[in-house]
Amino acid sequence: MALYGDGNGEAPELPLPKHLTKISDVLSEEVRVNSFVNVLGVIRDYRPPMRSRGKDFKSALAFFDKSTEPEGGSTLTINIFQRTDEMPEISSGDVVLILGAKVQNWGGPSLITSFQTAIYIYSASRIPKPPAIAALAFSGPIGGKTGVKKPTDTDHAYVSWLYHNVESYLIPAAEEFRVQVERAMVTTDKFKLLKDAKDYTFCNAIVQVVLSPYVDGDRATLWVTDYTSNDGFKRFSHEARPEVESSDGDPYGYIKTGQKDWPGPYGQRAMQVTAWGVHAETIGANVAQGSWLMLRNMQIKFGHDALHLEGFLREERGSRDPKLLVEVLSLHDDIDERLKDALKRKLSYEKSKQKLLQEQGQGTSSQVRKSQKKPSSDQPERENRKTKRQKLHAKLQQQEAEKQAADKTKLDQTSQAGAKPEQVVRGPRLNRSIKCQSIERPATRLSAILPLQMRKVGIEGEETSITLPFVNSKHRVIVRVVDFAPRKLQDFARWRQKTEFDILSEHSGAESDSDDDMNRSTLEAYRGKKLWEWRFALQLEEVNLDEEEKEPLRIWVVVDNIEGQQLTNLNACDLRAEEDQLNLLKEQMFRLWGNLEEIRSAQAQSNAARRKRIDAGKPPDSSPPKAPTTGRDAMDHSLKLSNTPFSCCIRQYGVKVPEGDQDKADAGSNQRWQRLFGIFGTRIVSGIAE
Repeated sequence: MALYGDGNGEAPELPLPKHLTKISDVLSEEVRVNSFVNVLGVIRDYRPPMRSRGKDFKSALAFFDKSTEPEGGSTLTINIFQRTDEMPEISSGDVVLILGAKVQNWGGPSLITSFQTAIYIYSASRIPKPPAIAALAFSGPIGGKTGVKKPTDTDHAYVSWLYHNVESYLIPAAEEFRVQVERAMVTTDKFKLLKDAKDYTFCNAIVQVVLSPYVDGDRATLWVTDYTSNDGFKRFSHEARPEVESSDGDPYGYIKTGQKDWPGPYGQRAMQVTAWGVHAETIGANVAQGSWLMLRNMQIKFGHDALHLEGFLREERGSRDPKLLVEVLSLHDDIDERLKDALKRKLSYEKSKQKLLQEQGQGTSSQVRKSQKKPSSDQPERENRKTKRQKLHAKLQQQEAEKQAADKTKLDQTSQAGAKPEQVVRGPRLNRSIKCQSIERPATRLSAILPLQMRKVGIEGEETSITLPFVNSKHRVIVRVVDFAPRKLQDFARWRQKTEFDILSEHSGAESDSDDDMNRSTLEAYRGKKLWEWRFALQLEEVNLDEEEKEPLRIWVVVDNIEGQQLTNLNACDLRAEEDQLNLLKEQMFRLWGNLEEIRSAQAQSNAARRKRIDAGKPPDSSPPKAPTTGRDAMDHSLKLSNTPFSCCIRQYGVKVPEGDQDKADAGSNQRWQRLFGIFGTRIVSGIAE
């Protein structure tokens, strides 16, 4: 069906459909960045899908229309994220119709797909001459999307007119186009760690910017690292500032950067990179200190001083559409594994640096103390005791691991034999709202968990008994909650500053809180994105199975973020700001501990009223005064705790804490082990009555 025609078989010039945007308007930046546009053009270049980061595949189409024909067919590129099997075959001269693409400016205007983008490819070999329309020539949408916009007859008609009215010399020949595509598919993995960089080589690298870039016109200079060491790099020392031959007083290779202190990394781990043209523009507009970058096709060679290796990013000479060699990487759940590796190296470096700084500080202080003290005859003996203690702990760790393995084997054999272990063999009615893992394992009494364990070890032929600071063990217990901390449920979730290491599954932000607090100023601690985490504790009381036992044992257990999520089935948030989430938490905790919160609130109000009367000089109320109580006697006797015991899992573990007494520092310099207990594998199930 023809939409137009003058009766003699010739088609008049067609205007661009109103819902389409001229490519020249996008290239000239008349269209705002982040706007969504509809465009149509003839394909001149195609880069097949290649794995980019994680599970993503990225391909690109470069196309032109009549608006850019006078300029030699300048092309607009769209970046497409689809799997290889979802991309149709592309041939030279195919026409592409793109509906709902997002405009970006990444080294120049381009387009990028989103979930609402629809891309239709019209096969050049099937596009009829006007006045016929190309309704049967298109395929798509790419990726088989549903619920997206579809081409109209007006679009089909314009496709036919455009294809048969563009200058043919602007469309590559079929063989030339095929060779271009094959070259794009043949990729040489140029990725290298900076430790492997050599003079007169080219490489791709993932790096972090350690100093704010210096941009001067069309040139940008920056210092980068991937936390590997290279003998060809400049050396930066902890003790002294680097001495660099420079007549402008710029010790780091920048001019007037305003940064006098080198932030690290120290050693030979950082390299200077210079970029020109669009690469420099991108760096100036999008890169800051701390940014992670993918640098592609970077030339490595010795710099002007002929002493140190440097990196160089240059534009392709004579290229109409230069490829951008600088990509700013974001830290998200699906990042490049090589970026994860770089983050792991940085984390390892930061820990090593902190340890080195502590040792240097301790060494300086000890040297001062040593110079002020007279030589003592027992110093060699003290040193021997310290060495002996270290050997002792090493052997204890090995013996403890062997004992736990033996205990597990023995327990498995006992269970298989049907024998009743020497543990809890009967119990009360349990709270059905609380579920825990390993329910088939026998429950353990707190009397078997709380005492510190002794071990006999032999060192140099002598048998010695030593008390272990903790053992790594897991147990199932039958308990009820009798106290909690902090006192307000609003404080059960706390926030910390989000760091780049949070993307690493093996990194726990909670474990590094103390170090971060020591190494961050108060102002820095309140910058950046907040990450809310569960952090509270429960006091558990063992259920008495023996009526003769009057004092049931109690234990405090920590609930960290992961176990807090599992226990409450809620994500941590600002509970003071999100009242709905606070109410949900109260409902969940009521299932766990009954009227405990009500008792604590009444007790707090009573104590506040009593303090207020005392401060005002008034006599106490009619009730006889009670001595301040703590622990198990802290309950408000006007209310009786009413909750049901439950089965839960707890684990024993150790953490390192500061210790000023070196004789007690059994976990390294100025540190000792502290035993803790934590809850795990336990969940509050909604909708189940006790």
